[in-house]
Amino acid sequence: MIPLEFIVPTAGKESVQKSANIPGGQQIVLPGAIYYLVEWELRVKNYIFQQACENNGALLVFLTIQVSDYTLIKVRCHSAITALQYTLEGSSFGYLKGHGCLPLFQSTYTLQYIPEGEHQVLFAPGTYHYLYINPGGLIDSLAEHDDGIGKLIKRHQGCHESGELAGRLPFDSKVTELLNRLKDLTDKKTRIPFIINTIVNDLTYHYYEQLHDPILAANEAGLNARLNAFIANHIELPIREIIKKLKKDFFIENRSLLNYWKKSYTKNLMVSLKTLRMHFALYLLVVEKLSIAEVARRLSYSDPYVFSRLFTRFYKAPPKSAQKIVVV
Repeated sequence: MIPLEFIVPTAGKESVQKSANIPGGQQIVLPGAIYYLVEWELRVKNYIFQQACENNGALLVFLTIQVSDYTLIKVRCHSAITALQYTLEGSSFGYLKGHGCLPLFQSTYTLQYIPEGEHQVLFAPGTYHYLYINPGGLIDSLAEHDDGIGKLIKRHQGCHESGELAGRLPFDSKVTELLNRLKDLTDKKTRIPFIINTIVNDLTYHYYEQLHDPILAANEAGLNARLNAFIANHIELPIREIIKKLKKDFFIENRSLLNYWKKSYTKNLMVSLKTLRMHFALYLLVVEKLSIAEVARRLSYSDPYVFSRLFTRFYKAPPKSAQKIVVV
């Protein structure tokens, strides 16, 4: 039923336990769904929890992943799908076979073709919440009106590992409203299939709306979501350049931007950007297996020595030891 299988790291396989239990702290508990929980121990409990609901040809899955260490999780796609992917909480980097890097940043989403085969996601320690929807035939109907969606669906006919970042859209008020309706579902089993069907239809069509009216989408999206989408799409730029573009594109003064970010995330914007870029650097070294010089160039550092010094300061280990930082 579920096309994506999340595989426990080798380091945790001896302690794996599987059940249909619901761990605490879930943003959404979907009534009537099929629950899949996989837990393993690495100093503390780690888990992957999926809630799956198939309805009228569409598949909806809520996914929660909690890890205690920098962890590389393999994702096996048993059957190619074109899915809407929403990141509800947390920011990570995925590697999609045939595409390259997929930045999974909080309060952003995209429509993505996921080919059959094995993919990877690198997580920093923390808890992550996602939603992915395979809308079934609804996407085919949109493809008739949008060449880009049509090409995305047919991507398997000629896909290449370009290494390019996938564009992300911010959650706007409509997306947030629809996701909140999913969170508020109660255990009235007769109504649930109809409500889910309506929400999936609306989310799918709204992707088309937001894609074709970016000005309206920008006006309706929350500033948090817009900032996260912008950073996801520009993470390779130097930090000062990112901040400069944020101020220019969002018509916001430096002090207001810094205060807003700290109020929203209790972290300094500069620290947040450094952290995200270091996580991306670790991803490039471990997942894409780039050289230290290539990573430094990709992230716009002046030279590999500057990058190596900053990486070592952040991880307490040099870039050449990146594999040892990650649980695989």
